Amino acid sequence: MTQPAITLDGPNLRRIADVVLADLLPPRLRRLWLSRMGRMAIAQAKKNVREQKTVDGSPMAPRKHKEVRKKMLTGLVKSRWLGMDLPDENTARVKFFRNAGVVARKHQLGGRAAGVTRTGINYRGTFDTSKIPASLKGKHFTLESGKSGCSANQAAMLLRLDYLPPYVRKGIPAGGADAVEYVMRRISRKLAIFLIAEGVKRTGKTKVPDNTPARPFLGLDEPQMVEMGDAIMAGIYDRFKAANHKNLLK
Repeated sequence: MTQPAITLDGPNLRRIADVVLADLLPPRLRRLWLSRMGRMAIAQAKKNVREQKTVDGSPMAPRKHKEVRKKMLTGLVKSRWLGMDLPDENTARVKFFRNAGVVARKHQLGGRAAGVTRTGINYRGTFDTSKIPASLKGKHFTLESGKSGCSANQAAMLLRLDYLPPYVRKGIPAGGADAVEYVMRRISRKLAIFLIAEGVKRTGKTKVPDNTPARPFLGLDEPQMVEMGDAIMAGIYDRFKAANHKNLLK
C-alpha cells in the first residue's frame, strides 16, 4: 500500500521558486527540479528521524515504554520504504512503499487523526498497569510446587481481566504493586497463559481508536521550500547530491 505523505505540486511551485522561472523551465528541467526538491524533502525527513525531532523542530513524542532506548521511526526512512516518483511534469510525490505507508501515516498524523483502530480487550477489572513497579519487571518467583511463577505483565493482565482462581482472589492485597507480586507468587506461567486466554474469551474484544501520538517527521515549511527552491534552481545545470546541500536542512 502506498501512502504519500507530502506532495509538491504546481501551485506550490509557483509560490516557492518564482512563477516565471518555474513556468519557463522546459519539461525536462522542470522534472529535474522537482526530483531534486523531493530528494531534499527525503533528506530532511531522515535528519528529523536521526535527531528525533518533528517538522517544526520540537522533540518527538517519546515511546510508550520509555525504557526502550531505540530511536523512533528509523526503519521508515530507509530507502527500501521511502522514495519518490514524478506522476507528471508538475508534481513530485514523496511516498512510502507497501505497508510502511500505513505506519508512516499513523505517526505523521497521529493514530486518531489517521483513523487507525486496533483490537482492544474489554477488561472488566480496573487495575492500573502503570502501578507495576520496575523492580518486578523481568522477575520470576519460584512457587511452592517448584514451578516458575508468572511474569509481572501476566499478573497485571489477570488483574485487569478480573479472572483469577478463588484461592488467589480471596487474598489479594489492596496495593497495586503488592497485588502484582501476590499473583506472581501464586500463579505459574503456564496457568497464567491459560487463564489469560480464557479471560479474553469471556470478556471479548472490540475495536478502539489507536492513540499513537503525532510525530510529523516528513514535510517542509514554506520558507524552507523557498530557500531550497532558489538554491536548486540556481544550480539546475550542476550535478546534484542531497548530501552537498546539508546547509538547507533544518
